Amino acid sequence: MVDKHSKLYTILKEVISRTNSNAKRLRTLEQRNGVIEDRINSLEKMFNEQSKELQKSLAKMEKIINKEDIRMVRVEGALKEIMKQVKKLATVPKIRELEQLIEIYNPLKSNFTTKEEVQQMIEERLVQK
Repeated sequence: MVDKHSKLYTILKEVISRTNSNAKRLRTLEQRNGVIEDRINSLEKMFNEQSKELQKSLAKMEKIINKEDIRMVRVEGALKEIMKQVKKLATVPKIRELEQLIEIYNPLKSNFTTKEEVQQMIEERLVQK
């Protein structure tokens, strides 16, 4: 019977030893699992914060783009108006032509004759012939 008790004692001791060993492993795994869960939660929190910041930045950029788009439309309208006005401006040849006409009709530089003077010149010519 001593043999049975010693075998039973040995088996029981082995079962207790394995149970303790398994319990230690289980605690270690639970601790690791807890650490991993904490890291995952931390990463999720960080991801959510960065996602919110990114959305805010995108909203700001969209506002800026919309403002610039409106500004570009205004600039294009102003350029079209300027181009219309530029088309109405006189060209260099037209200005030169006007200068020549002004020179011709300038009373200080031109010698205009009156009707009486022209008639007198015609009469003088007729008399000379």
